[in-house]
Amino acid sequence: MQSQALLSLVVPFYNAADYFGQLLASVETQLTDAVQIVLVCDGATDNSLALAQQHIAASAKPGCYLLLTQANSGVSAARNLGIAHSTGCYIGFLDADDVILPGYMSQLLHVIAQHQPDLIEIGYKRFSDISALPSARPHYMRHKAGKHKVSSVASAVFQSNRWFSCLRIYRKAIAPDFSFPSGIAFCEDVMAIPTLYQQAFQLYHLRLPLYGYREHSSSASFNVTPAQQQQLQQFFTGLQQGS
Repeated sequence: MQSQALLSLVVPFYNAADYFGQLLASVETQLTDAVQIVLVCDGATDNSLALAQQHIAASAKPGCYLLLTQANSGVSAARNLGIAHSTGCYIGFLDADDVILPGYMSQLLHVIAQHQPDLIEIGYKRFSDISALPSARPHYMRHKAGKHKVSSVASAVFQSNRWFSCLRIYRKAIAPDFSFPSGIAFCEDVMAIPTLYQQAFQLYHLRLPLYGYREHSSSASFNVTPAQQQQLQQFFTGLQQGS
C-alpha cells in the first residue's frame, strides 16, 4: 500500500483501448514511489478496463496505482472521482489517448520539491502518429520559464485561451474543493481551470515539452454535438450576466 504521494495523476478512460496502452507504458517508464496514478474507468464497454488491470498486475510498482470504476457518467465526473481519491499534495490530469514525454515526472517532482508553487504549467507537443513525436514542434504558454506571481501573468494566460487540464498541476491545498462541472463533456477545462488561477498566488512555468497531445478523429474535440455547443454557450452567457 502506497503512503501519501507527492503527486497524484488522475486518468479517466472510456473505450480508449486503441491508445491506452501507449499512455500506460509512458507512465510506467517514469513511475516513482512519489507518484500516485488514479485510473478511473468511466463505464467502458471495450477492453480498456482489462488493459488497466493487466497493466497494474505486470507493473514494477503496482502499489502506485489506484483503479476506480463508475457507471458511464462523463469525463468530468470521472475526474472528480479521481480527485476525491487522490492522496498527493499536488494533482494533475492525463488523458487516456495521450502520452507523457521524457522527463515529465522527474521535472515536476523537482519543481515541487524546490519551489512548492501553487500551480505548475508545462509545455506540450501535438501529434497524430507517435513516431513523429520527437520532431514535433513544442508549444508553450506566452510567459517565460520559472516562477511568476499569478497576478503578473494572468492576462497572458487568459488571452492565450489554452485551458487544457493536462498542462496544469495544482497544489491541492489551494483548491481542496476543486472539481469539473458535472455533465459536461466538451470544453469542461474552460469552465474549471480558470478557477485555479483565481485561487493561486505563485506559479512555475516549466518551459519544456513534457506532454504529448494526440489528435485523432474519434477524440471529443472532433465530435462536438449541438447539445455540447449549447452547454458552452450557456456557460459564457452566465459569465457575461454575472460580470
